[in-house]
Parts: sequence; C-alpha cells; structure tokens
Amino acid sequence: MPIFSAEERLEALKQILGDSKKSGNEYTFACKYCKQEGGDTREDNFRFNEADNKYDCFANKAHTYLISNDIRDYFTKKNSTDDWRAKKLDLIDLPDRVKIYLERVKYIANPDKVAAVNNIKWCNRNKVLAIPVGDRYKLKPLSDKGDRWFPKSNKKIKPSFCAALDYKSQDSLLLLEGFTNLFALQGLVDENFSSKYYPVCSVHGVNVTSKLDQDIHFKNFNRILICLDHDNPGIAEAIKIKMMYPQASIIFLPVSDLNMYLEGEIENLQKFSVLLERQSHFSKIAENLFFKLKDYDIDTNVWKEFKSICNKDYDDTQENELQLIFDTLKRIEIDKRNRKCNSSIAVGAIPGNDVLSFVIDSLFSESKLFYDSTNEPYIRIKIKDHYETCSLRSKKFKTLLSGLCWEMLGKRSSPELINQALSILEYKALFEGEEHKLFVRVAKRSSDEYWYDLADNKWKAVQVTQDGWEVIEQVPILFKRYSQQSVQVIPEHNGDIKLILKYLNLKDKKQELLVLVIIVCGFIYGFPHPIVNVYGPQGAAKSTFLKILKNLIDPSPAGLNTLRSSVNDLIQEMSHQWCCFYDNVSELSDQCSDTLCRVVTGCGLTKRELYTNDDDVIYNIQRFVGINGINITTKKSDVLERSILIELERISDGNWKREDELYKQLELDKPKILGGIFNVIVKAINIKQNLKLEKLERMADFTLWGCAIAEALGFTKEDFLQTYSSNVDSQNSEVISTSLVGDCVIKLMEDKSDWKGSASDLRKELQYIAKELNIDTKDSEWPKGANKLSESLFRLKVNFQNEGILLSRGHGKARYILIKNSNIKE
Repeated sequence: MPIFSAEERLEALKQILGDSKKSGNEYTFACKYCKQEGGDTREDNFRFNEADNKYDCFANKAHTYLISNDIRDYFTKKNSTDDWRAKKLDLIDLPDRVKIYLERVKYIANPDKVAAVNNIKWCNRNKVLAIPVGDRYKLKPLSDKGDRWFPKSNKKIKPSFCAALDYKSQDSLLLLEGFTNLFALQGLVDENFSSKYYPVCSVHGVNVTSKLDQDIHFKNFNRILICLDHDNPGIAEAIKIKMMYPQASIIFLPVSDLNMYLEGEIENLQKFSVLLERQSHFSKIAENLFFKLKDYDIDTNVWKEFKSICNKDYDDTQENELQLIFDTLKRIEIDKRNRKCNSSIAVGAIPGNDVLSFVIDSLFSESKLFYDSTNEPYIRIKIKDHYETCSLRSKKFKTLLSGLCWEMLGKRSSPELINQALSILEYKALFEGEEHKLFVRVAKRSSDEYWYDLADNKWKAVQVTQDGWEVIEQVPILFKRYSQQSVQVIPEHNGDIKLILKYLNLKDKKQELLVLVIIVCGFIYGFPHPIVNVYGPQGAAKSTFLKILKNLIDPSPAGLNTLRSSVNDLIQEMSHQWCCFYDNVSELSDQCSDTLCRVVTGCGLTKRELYTNDDDVIYNIQRFVGINGINITTKKSDVLERSILIELERISDGNWKREDELYKQLELDKPKILGGIFNVIVKAINIKQNLKLEKLERMADFTLWGCAIAEALGFTKEDFLQTYSSNVDSQNSEVISTSLVGDCVIKLMEDKSDWKGSASDLRKELQYIAKELNIDTKDSEWPKGANKLSESLFRLKVNFQNEGILLSRGHGKARYILIKNSNIKE
C-alpha cells in the first residue's frame, strides 16, 4: 500500500509544485527541479494519475524521488503528532546509497556532464557505450594526445574498448540500459559485486547492436549478461545481441528496470548477483534442451522438462519468470534453425525472411488476428496500455507496422518487408483467425447488452445493460473506426436528457416527446430506425437541428453530409458512420430512395472492388438516417412510410443565437445529456421486457422501443402512440398529396360511397378532375395509359386505406377497379 492516499498526494503536490492542469484522472505540473537545473522547462513534465495514485517526472527519474521526500516533509510539518509519525513516516529516511544515487543522476539530461562528474569514459567514438572508471579498471591509453580515445588512423577504426582494460577470461560483461541503471546497480548492490562483473551501459536508448562491430575482444569475455528493460525495444535488442554472441544470456528482472527498486524494494536488489547467476543457469538449461532436439517443435514436454530441472535447482523460482526466459529463448532458437547458420552472424547480415519472421512473431505476442462479417482482415493489437482494432489493409496499420519495425529492428524497414508482413498477417487473419462482427459507434452484443464507442485514443466505450451503465476501458472486439468519427465526452451519471430541448427549435410538446425518443433510439443498435425527415421554411434552423443530433449521437469532423448522386459513393460513405445525416436535400432520385430504404432496414450492399478483377466489396450495414430540406424531399411512399416528419417554423426576429455560443454551451451540457440518455436506456430495457401492445405501426421495433422510452422519460405509452400515430397520419396525407393521381382520387370520392369501372374509364374521369385542380396532365408523373394508372393507384393502396379509401380490382375477363369510401355510409 502507498504511504499516502491519492487525495493526500494531490494536496501535497499542489502545495509543492503550484498550479496544475487536469485531463481526466491525470494532473500535470511543472517540475521545480527541472527549472532549477535549467533542463526541461515545460509546464507539463511532471504528471500525477489520481486513479492509480502514481506520479513521475518523465524528464528526470531522480526528480521523482526528490519530490517524494518533499511530500513527506510537507506532511511532517503539517502533522507533528507522534502517533501520526509512527503511522505514516516509517519509510521517510532513504538509505545513504539511494541518496548517492540521486546525486549521481542529477544531470542525467546531459550525458557528457554525467560522465565528467562520475568519472566515466566512453567505450567508442559515437558515445553509445560507457564504462565506469576506478581502481578496478586499469586503463591503457591508446593515444598520447589529450584524452582522445582512438589513435589517429586512415584505416577504419573499430571500437575495441576491451583492449584498454585489464580483464580476466573468467570475467563477465554486464550490459545495462542507461546511466540510471548503471548507478542504481553500483549504488545498491553489495561491494563484492564489482569484482565479478564489468558493467557497461548504453547511453542513447537500447540501439546498441547497430553501433557495434564484431570485435574479437568483446567476444573474449567468458559471459555476456544482457540486462535491458522489459519493454518491446529492450527485449528486441537483447534478442539481437544474443544472436551475435553465443555466450550471452538474457536476464529478466522481477521489475521492468533497476530504477524501480528505489520505490520500496531495495532489499531485493542486494540479491541481484544471485539473480544474474540463477537466470544465466536457466538459459543454459533451455539451450541444452533445444540443442538435443533434431527438429525443433513447440512441444509442451520441453517446457515441462525445463520447468522441472529449474525448480529442482532453485525451489523459490516463480513460474512467470521461467516462462518469460523459455519463450524468449524458444523464439531465438526458431530463428537460428530457420537461418540454418551459426549464431555468430551479425544482425546486419540477417536475411530478410528471418527479420520478417521476427517481426511477425513479435506482433503475435499480444495481438489477435481475425476477420469481420465481410471477410475484411483485422488485428487487435496492444498499443501502450490499451488495445486497438485495425484493418490490416488500412493506411493506419501500415504506418503502425513500419513504426513497430523501427522500434524492434532499430532501422527503417524496406517496403518489400512491410508488404510481405502484411500479406502473411492477412493470410493468418482470413484462414486461421475467427470471425467477429464489427460495428461503427453503436453495438449490440446480446439481447440486452448495448455498447457505445467514445472514439477516444484509449478505445473506451460505454456498456449499457438492465443493471446500469459504465465506461469500460478494456472493450471486447466490437468496434471499427474511421476518420469520420470524433471523440465523445465522458457522460455523467447524474444527467438529464431534457437539457437538449433548449437547443432545438420545436413547435410543441408532442414534438418534444417524439424527438426525445428519436435521440435515445439513436444510441441503440439492432432495429430499423425511422428516417428523420426535417422540413420547414428558410430560417427554421433545419441544418442546426440535424447538426445537434449528429454532434450528440455520432460526432464527426465532417458534420452533415452532402447527398451523393453515385450510389457506390453513397454506400461507402454510409459504411463509415452510424448517423448518416444529409443537409439541404431538394429531391431524392429513385436509386437514392431505394438505397436509403435498404440501409434503414438493414441489408447487404455490394460494389466492385477494382476494375482489374471480378471481386466484390460487400457492405452489410444498418444505419440511422436523417435528411432536411425546405420541402419534404421525396414523393415515394416507401421512403415516407419509413420516416418521421419533423416540421420546423421560422425563428422569429430577435430570437437568433450565435452558432459558436450555442455549440460552446452544448459542449458544457453534453456530459449531463449523455448521462441522462444512458439512464433512460437502462430503464427502457427493463420496461420493454414486460411491455405488450395491441397494435404496432409499420416500424414495429421502433414503436415498441418508443413506448418503453416514453415510460422511462415519465410519459405513458399512450402519449407516445398517439403522437406517433398522428405523425404516421401526416405521412399518409403527404404521400397522397405528393401524388398527382392521389389528389384526383380523393376529389373523385369526396361525395361518393363507391366507384366501379375499367382503368380506362377511371383515367378519363381523373383527367377531368385534374383540369379542375389545375394539374398538368402532360407532366411526366401523370400516367400515360390505363396500365400505368393502375400501377400508380395500387402503389398507394395502404395510404388510401389509412384515409378511408379502399381499392380492389377484378381479374380475368371482367377486369375492373373498385373504389369504396368507408367515410361515407351507404
């Protein structure tokens, strides 16, 4: 347990370091010791994470420990009672060896100054490797001109620092990463340690092998113990050094690096020499087991035998330590046998195929390859402290792969290597991986488990169930992302969805209930959502209405879209976002209307991949669609019947607001609005389970969810059904009124209970009525023949029925059309 709680540490840090900036659970400060030394003067180089109660000066590790003392001093002065001191300050005094260590790394940002202060010499001209100098090391100068380390020569100079040391053949070379590890080791181990090992440290990261030549003196050491950090670059570099020198052993510390011992486990470091010998012994056991195998196979018996021998020799060994050593050496052995050459080959001479194998094996350590429902290959890969899902064919993953190769190999990889790696990964994903359905922004995992992607750089998401909702950091494989998605704010539990109403230009309370239901449904995946069809005169804030809904449900840097005339382009655009909202649509073509209807219902859409092959790209999508325009944008009944019509009125003069102020205030309210939405969804899930309705509209699932959401909002299901039914009636009237034939039929049956006759007779009567209504019968939409009239009429059969007009027809020889008006009793 930490000595101080997160609240106590934050209090002390604010007093010691002054002002801070907060982002999520993280506070950033300006390190006072960095300023005093004139080093890193940034305002955010010291960070404190409130969630895990940890802090660090990432410019200089030593400053972290100095501020630890400042925190203890702060509370010593604040609380002077003996009881408090006995409880809190039992670890206040650092050992002298730690204080010496802190002093030695004081100028760590300046390697030359560290070397001068601590009596360190460089092993080679480019100052990559360094050794401490003292009585143990008898230097032999190679030049009499000042402190030059190399003689002046026209020949290529190799870094042969071992020639300048008085070493014995039984000595071991200990390779460390960085000055801080070197000083931690020298300051904290027992005195006899330095009589057994030559400690050598890298200075600029771990890129050591690219700076070394195959020097005979380096190989003359009896043993080389590689003790680099546990991160991916450190392990990769250790493997490369092991490939160069067969007498090398990789050492895995119980912590990530030697500096970690200063945080409270100092006594363990005193046993460091025991650890070195033990792990060196383990490495030899594994190598001997691998050597006995004629053809190396990943056989569990080898692991069991290795573990049995190690536990027999050292009964206090942890299994995870053995597993780490075994897996690393197994990877090296596989590489050796694939190359079919001895292990003295330099890294620069490793064939490309072996580098490729190394890269792919490294990627597989914490990644998962799979494919989605459209056979697109994906990888779930760990990046720092979280997992991300990337398409193997995306530009982002290709860039990421190039960066990982740089980290692992220490050099730029060729395009051929990257493309080969991508091809192999695609194969493994498509033919060896599992299928996972991927979603955009919203997802449904089971019958009552819904997810909402926050699209942040940590890949967090909101999980909603009947028991509540929470923000999850380690999200299962659910989402894929595109550039159209923006980060969503973190919702607050004590929220209120009705705060959104003050930003929308709605006419009445009935519209408010319908719009609230639409918004909540926008966060729920798994059923057809009605098209939000917003219309009204200029100045009615139609675009603002959809922008606000888009910003709330599926924020995007692109905002509202422009409806594309190409169906292929429209399909691709829709596949990259959840809310497909289109601005200023004046008219929908037949192809666009059909596409919108299919996307709302949920279907598979295809387009050709390339003109050079015969493959198809398959899009299996269901989306939330919205359109706006001055008038209702379509006359097609199938689109209108899938729509909710939202009519807005012009904003009166004096009531306009600046857009930047509107969105600024919305961003402040958004966490509460989102929290309110998720609270409503939780209630609605529970209500829906026991909800029964006598009658459902065409959008049946939306009707059911709408009733549950209405009750969760504090209304009744009758309130929603009445409001929605009224909107459906307006849809029917709109469908009929936008049809030239529809208005004429309504006029024909205005005072008749029925009409019966042939399609030709009906066409003649409707033409007379059209003249009365000033309808141009030469219009392209007016049916040119009896068959076209019949098609137009019966396409509107359901809409006429909702208006009380019943259509039927006779077949065979007695072909006729019968129209009845149920509103007039005979």
